Amino acid sequence: MPTIIQSYVPTTGKIPQKITSPGVSVPTYAIDITETMADQDTSTAIIMSIAAIEGRDPLDLDPMFGDIETDSLNMLFNSPSNNLYVEFTTNGWNVQLHGSGEAIFERQISLSEASELNSEKSTA
Repeated sequence: MPTIIQSYVPTTGKIPQKITSPGVSVPTYAIDITETMADQDTSTAIIMSIAAIEGRDPLDLDPMFGDIETDSLNMLFNSPSNNLYVEFTTNGWNVQLHGSGEAIFERQISLSEASELNSEKSTA
């Protein structure tokens, strides 16, 4: 079973940084989306981050409005505050968004993928 990251790992810059931690087998990335949120809606910044992680065109991803109320998300983070925290799932990623603009993206994996990752780890 994959290990969930409990600690918050801040990064800077626009390129999602892969988080590596002992025992973590779920692809996890962190990015500071503050600059992107200043130019665009928060929901757009999230989609652009996922597209960057996956190396895909943002237009090829599913719209977020089926997963979370995007207008509310955008309004909530219109004036970021360090006290804000929202967690949701979209496009196969668990997203943890902090009021500071830091975002953590953790890939959802199936039970069969988790079993494969664990078996690969035990044979290494």
